[in-house]
Amino acid sequence: MAVTRKPRAPRAKTSPSQTANPEHITVKPRADIPSPYGAPTNGDTFQGYYGRGYQPPYRDAGFSGGSAPKFSIMVNGLSSGNKDIIKSRRQAVINARDIDRNNAMIHSGITKRARAIVGSNLMLQSTPAYEALGLSAEWADEFSQQFEREFALWGQGTRFLCDAERHQPFGAMMFQMARNAYGADGECGAIIRFSPERMATYGARYRSFVEVIDTDRISNPNNAPDTDLLCQGRILDQWGGMTGIHVEVRHPSDRTGVPRWEPVPRESAKGRPIAIHWFPKNRAQVQRGMPSIIAGIRNIRGLERFDENTLKQAAMAAWLSMYIKTDANSAEALAKLQQQTPSGANSWEALQEMRFGLYDNMLAQDGSPLPVLAQGDDIGIAQSTHAANDQTSFRYAYERITASLLGLSYANSSNDYSKTSFASIRAEFIDMWRLIVADRDDFTQAVPAQIAMALLEELIAYEVITLPPGAPEFYANIEAYAACIFRGPGMGWVDPVKDAQAAGMRISSGFSSPQKEAAAAGEDWRDIADQTALAQAYYRKKGVKIAYGAITQQDRNDATIGADGQPIDPNAPPGSGGTGSSDPPPGAAPAPTPAAPPKPKPAPAKKD
Repeated sequence: MAVTRKPRAPRAKTSPSQTANPEHITVKPRADIPSPYGAPTNGDTFQGYYGRGYQPPYRDAGFSGGSAPKFSIMVNGLSSGNKDIIKSRRQAVINARDIDRNNAMIHSGITKRARAIVGSNLMLQSTPAYEALGLSAEWADEFSQQFEREFALWGQGTRFLCDAERHQPFGAMMFQMARNAYGADGECGAIIRFSPERMATYGARYRSFVEVIDTDRISNPNNAPDTDLLCQGRILDQWGGMTGIHVEVRHPSDRTGVPRWEPVPRESAKGRPIAIHWFPKNRAQVQRGMPSIIAGIRNIRGLERFDENTLKQAAMAAWLSMYIKTDANSAEALAKLQQQTPSGANSWEALQEMRFGLYDNMLAQDGSPLPVLAQGDDIGIAQSTHAANDQTSFRYAYERITASLLGLSYANSSNDYSKTSFASIRAEFIDMWRLIVADRDDFTQAVPAQIAMALLEELIAYEVITLPPGAPEFYANIEAYAACIFRGPGMGWVDPVKDAQAAGMRISSGFSSPQKEAAAAGEDWRDIADQTALAQAYYRKKGVKIAYGAITQQDRNDATIGADGQPIDPNAPPGSGGTGSSDPPPGAAPAPTPAAPPKPKPAPAKKD
C-alpha cells in the first residue's frame, strides 16, 4: 500500500536586511532593575535576565512557598560578595519582612535577640585613654562620671528630644536599629543631626539628636548605575571606605512628586560622626547587608505549609466525624425508583424529599450543614505512615533549625524547657551568651559609640565639659577622649546561689573585679557602691546592726564586739552603755585600753 505524504508548506524567505534588523527579531524584554537594590524580583526574571537555568546566589531569596527548584546541584560560579547581594537583596528583604510580620516564632526570635543585645537601655561607660592623653586616672574618673551623667540626661529624658521623631528614648532607638540589623533588613541606618534652631524651639538642653532612617531610602540619586565611587547609595573613597550616603528624602513608596536625594557625609571635617549605615559583614567589599534569616526561608515556609495542611486535615476530620448515611444500596435504590404509589407518585422520590427536608434543618456544632451521602457511598480516610505523622518530632526538628538560624537556643526560642536538663540549659545559655556579647560589642561600637562621640563633641565645644589646662587638643584626639563601652542586660542567674558564690570567688582570687562582675550583671559598680554607702549610713542612723554589702572579717568583729570589749547584746537598747552596747553613755569617758599582761619571767638555768 502506497503511503501518500502531505507536502510541506514552503518556508518563507527572509532577506539579509530583515535578518539583521532587530525589529524583526522577537526577544524577551530585559527586566528593569528596580531601585535601590538593582535586583530582579522573581525566578522568571532571573532566568530571562541572567540566562536559562540560572539561580540567584541566595537561592531562597525569591522562594515564597510556590514552585522552586528543590534539589539543585548547579553552581553559579565565583562572584564577588557585593554582586551576590545586589542580585538577590531586594526579594530577600521582601520575603524576610513578610516572614517577620506573619511568623510568630521568627518575629519573637528576632525580638529576643535584639532585646538580649540592647535590653531596655544601653548604659554608657566612658573609658577615656588617659594614659595616651598624658592625664591622670583621677581626671579620667571625674571626666567619665560627668560624661555619663550628661549622656543619661540626653538619652533618657521623658520628652524624647534625643529622637528626631520624639517617639522613644535612646535605648528604644538602639533596639529598633539592632532589630533591623539582625532581622529582616540585615542593616540599619541613622543620621546624627545638629540644630540650634530645634534646641531653641523646644527649650532643649542639647543641640544633637538622632534620626533613624529606613535603609530603603539609601540609594543612588535618580537610580543611577553603580560606579567605582558610588555603590547602592554609598559614597566610597579609592579604598572602598564609605565617606557618605545618598538618602532619598522620602521612602520610595511614599513619593508624591519628583524624588529628591540628600547627600549625607559620614563625618564632619573635624571628625564629628554624622551618617551611620551598618550591617554585619561576612565578605570583603560588601556594600549592603543581607538578612540572615534568608538562609532558612525554605525551612520556615515548609513548616508554615505543614501547619496549614495539618489544620486543614484536622478541620476535615472534624467535619466528617458526623455524617448521614442510608442503609439502602444502589440496587435497592433502583428498585424503589421503579415503584409507584396508588396516586401515581414515585415512592422513592417522596421519601428522599422528606429525608432532605429533615436534614436541611440539622446543623453541626459549628453551624455548617451535615454531609449527606448518596446511597451506597461511604467515607474512608487513608492513614499515612511517613515521618511527618509524628507532628511533635517533625516540628521539633524544624524549630531547632530555626532557633539555630536566629542565634538562640531551642529552649529560648520556643519557650519549651521540657526537653532540657539543668546542665544542658547552662551549656546552651553559655554558648548563646558568647554570641550575644560578640554581637553587642560589634553593634555598640558601630552605632551608639558614634552617637556618644557626636554628643561629646557638642559638650566639649560648648564647654559643658571642660578639659584641664595643658590637655591635648580635642579634635586631634577625639577617639581617645570618646573611648567607651556600652553595658546591656546581664546574662541572668540560672542558679543564684552558685552564681553569686562563683562571682565572689573570682573577685577574691584575683581573676575578676567588682567592675567586671557588676557589668556582667548589667549594673554599674559605682551605683552599687553609692547605694551600699547610703544604706549603711541609714542603718547606723537608725541604730540597726546589719551586715550589708561587701564586708570583711574585721567588719564582722566590729559588729559583734562593743566598745567595752564585751559581746553585744542584741536586746540591749542603743546608747545604754551596758554590756552589749557598742556606744558609751553620753558624757562618759572612753573605755580605757586594757593593760598588756606582764611578760613571764624566764626560768632559772639548771646547775650541773
